[in-house]
Amino acid sequence: MHWSDRSLLNYKMKRWWIRLISIEKVHIEGYKKFKKIDVEFNDDYTVIVGDNESGKSTILEAIDLVLNKSIKTFDLSMLEVLLNSENKEKYYSLKNVTSLPRIVIQIFFKGMEGNPKFDYFCGSEYENSDVEHEKFGVEFIAEFDKDYLTQVSSYITSGFIPVEYYNLQTKTFGGRFYHPGLSDLVYVLVDSNSNDAPSFNSYSKKLFNQIIDPSDKMLLNNEFNKEISTALNNTLEKVKDKNYPTFDRDIQKSSLENVISIYESGIPLNMKGQGMESYIKTKQIIDSKKNSTIIAIEEPENHLSYSSMLKMISLIQNNHEGKQIIVTSHSSRITSGIGLDKVLIISMQGDETIKLSNLDKKTSNYFREVPSDSLLHFVMSKKVILVEGPAEQILMDGFYRKLFNESLESNGISCISVNGLSFKHFIAIAASMNKSVAVITDNDGNIDAVNNLKNEYFETYNDKNRLAIFSDPDVNNRTFEICLYNSNKVYLENIIPLNSTSVYSNKYSNGNRYLGKMLNQKTDTALLIRNDENFNEKIEVPNYINEALKFIKNAE
Repeated sequence: MHWSDRSLLNYKMKRWWIRLISIEKVHIEGYKKFKKIDVEFNDDYTVIVGDNESGKSTILEAIDLVLNKSIKTFDLSMLEVLLNSENKEKYYSLKNVTSLPRIVIQIFFKGMEGNPKFDYFCGSEYENSDVEHEKFGVEFIAEFDKDYLTQVSSYITSGFIPVEYYNLQTKTFGGRFYHPGLSDLVYVLVDSNSNDAPSFNSYSKKLFNQIIDPSDKMLLNNEFNKEISTALNNTLEKVKDKNYPTFDRDIQKSSLENVISIYESGIPLNMKGQGMESYIKTKQIIDSKKNSTIIAIEEPENHLSYSSMLKMISLIQNNHEGKQIIVTSHSSRITSGIGLDKVLIISMQGDETIKLSNLDKKTSNYFREVPSDSLLHFVMSKKVILVEGPAEQILMDGFYRKLFNESLESNGISCISVNGLSFKHFIAIAASMNKSVAVITDNDGNIDAVNNLKNEYFETYNDKNRLAIFSDPDVNNRTFEICLYNSNKVYLENIIPLNSTSVYSNKYSNGNRYLGKMLNQKTDTALLIRNDENFNEKIEVPNYINEALKFIKNAE
């Protein structure tokens, strides 16, 4: 092999090893809301979704705590607020040293194998090891230092957590001391929810330290210190003979890292607005030449216009080579745009995760091309009723209250309109999550077509008891509005106002003006019906909807 070929091969191998380094899993015990949880990530990008207070931000914070040793910025007295509340309650009950709460955070890496540069991350002596083979990773432990037990035993038995006597250790699985500055790994957390000056300055400093090569940084610091000392000395020389005290530079305040800021197009980044600040921060770190970079982005959709959000999606999708990107989001557009197969769902209980990585590509691509604003609502719901349009959605909770004297919400049920989108793809998501779903659909005058759809939908479901499709068996009741009218003629004709000059013609109304209005003005008439003061007393729920609601109520 020619020397140049060998050099090229070595370069490519080096790039290969670097490019694939990512966080494989994070194990968290006793940190904030998490008593115990394992979170597995995709190699390229992962979108974490969950309800408010589910712990999405906490996961990113935990990674930051370990990889950037951010806890060192806290006074030890602040440690108590980071301890899991359940573990603290257990200690308050038992009041002994063995029940003192502790924090364990382990970060498992993928892609370090075979690269000598990362050997010090490798070992099998790490907390809760349940495997015989070695792993690459970093571990953080915060726990009471038992060397101080004699001094604080009375303190402990009194029910106070002696956080001032806790020992904080961050080490690799190989038992080596871990320091962010000694590692090629870079973890950057971009938080769009804050652009206050301290936060922004901290970010500028962090980004500077992470993307500037250490040797270049030393040179820059030396040049800066020399220049500022010269300028200051020249200035002070002019007043040294006057009756002034002695002045000199505050080295801490005037260091290069403390005076730099991030600019874009000549404008300080923190003056561009929170949304654009988040976008530019993300773009700068993605565009950096620094490899082995893990980028975490908190809710990138915040403060962004629709067009800017699309730019953010494109940025994340198309520029992740050599970097792992972790995103938390409440946006269906962000989630579907990046890819449903990249979604990681955090349960509200905070003890389990659900990955959609087994979701078929057709469904993921479908929602990428045809986004639905209801997508995340569907994903996060415990049990779901899927309906065709807003009219059914408006009335469904009223039907449920009529039948059971309870609300859908109180029973953990969501009613979601697909708004003309395919039921099939929603059902594919539900099947991958083993979610219970009742589908309420029109027969459109073709019972055979409905039965064929039922067979198609059931193909994706392993647990057939979690899915049921309901439609009216009478071909004449081809739509929801016709079914509703035929079940409630007298009541509806008493509450639906008609304009004497309006025709209210519809091809399926057979000249009936009330039905014509219901078919032509579906949403408006549904709202009118639902808001009628006699709704609960007078309405008769169509039989197929009655069956659907009973099914979803009793489903697991």
